[in-house]
Amino acid sequence: MPPARGLAEISTPDLQRLAADLTRGGAATAITRPALSAARLGHLWEPVHALGILEPATLAIVVHAILSERNARPRTRVDLVWTGIEAKTAYARPTGTVVRELFESAQQHVLVAGYAFDHGADIFEPLHGAMKARGVTVDLYLHIDRARFHQDISKHLGHEVATFFAQNWPFGTPHPVIYVAPRTIDPALCESLHAKCVVVDERVSIVGSANFTDRGQSRNIEVGARIEDAGFAEALVSQFRAATNAGVFCRFDGKFE
Repeated sequence: MPPARGLAEISTPDLQRLAADLTRGGAATAITRPALSAARLGHLWEPVHALGILEPATLAIVVHAILSERNARPRTRVDLVWTGIEAKTAYARPTGTVVRELFESAQQHVLVAGYAFDHGADIFEPLHGAMKARGVTVDLYLHIDRARFHQDISKHLGHEVATFFAQNWPFGTPHPVIYVAPRTIDPALCESLHAKCVVVDERVSIVGSANFTDRGQSRNIEVGARIEDAGFAEALVSQFRAATNAGVFCRFDGKFE
């Protein structure tokens, strides 16, 4: 096993114990299986034995450098998000408050995916404000109910999207770019775009059970997570974009004015 890979696979607590033992000289003058076992670190023999050519003091410097690099990495922050009545001791933040704060904080791009929408004048007001003030672009993945048999699907889609804007986007321009899933519209199928999430600037996300409705944001019992992690946010946006490229979603190019 290459040395760098070996150290990378050791957990941070074990690295800390190894560094402490090396620093105080507990590993004697060489990295050996007995020396590690005596320090109750025998399980680290496989990942570190290739470093036996190094003096303990030198290895200690390497281990401390790895720990410093790990400590410098941005840490994922996950906060519990909740809709509904809470006990006296609350551990979560209200869904509606978190969604509003995310929309207000947007600087470049927001992705929204949802199944049900109402009271958009309240929910999306800060998002529209960010679009007007800072040129934020918005991709909105919208569930569309399936058409009836023998119904013109294009007309059905246009009507449903127009209804969404009439009921949830009274602000006028700028508008979000709308994406729909054709399979949810097909009268022969019974499928839904049931995801509910927001991703802001590919940096912070909220994923949960709450729809973008008054009930979902303020009255139902809903649970979600606010995740401050760029890697997760980028992966979530990439997932939707890849699905779009694969034809799972299609951009709606109608007019709403």
